Amino acid sequence: MDPVPAVVENAGVFVVPFTVTSTPFVPAVVLLQTPVFHAYTFSIYIELDKSVSTGDFAQALAGEHVQVARTPEDSPSNVNVAGRDEILVAVRADAMHANGIWLWAAVDNLRLAALTAADCATALAGVRPHGKVQ
Repeated sequence: MDPVPAVVENAGVFVVPFTVTSTPFVPAVVLLQTPVFHAYTFSIYIELDKSVSTGDFAQALAGEHVQVARTPEDSPSNVNVAGRDEILVAVRADAMHANGIWLWAAVDNLRLAALTAADCATALAGVRPHGKVQ
């Protein structure tokens, strides 16, 4: 086994294969850093203990700050999330693993920072001491 694995570069995606057992293992990690206007986009791979339908997973994921993209036209991108408060997430089943699910998500980074600051200020205002402080 080679102690320093080779790095494979393909269109800005770096994959570092390594060996856990006797067979090579390539982790499901995508890291892209490109100069785009105000948005964060990211890909997450989740492997569950048992198989779950993407519809059930998407329903569990949806909430106050998360909107699940239902059609390919609504897929998360820096353009689709500009000016929106929600994190836009697409849920896809992994073709290689029955228990695997891929998430592709995007969020407007300026709005996310502003909403986080407002939420923090609201929470801190609730615990602020009232009256005379010694």
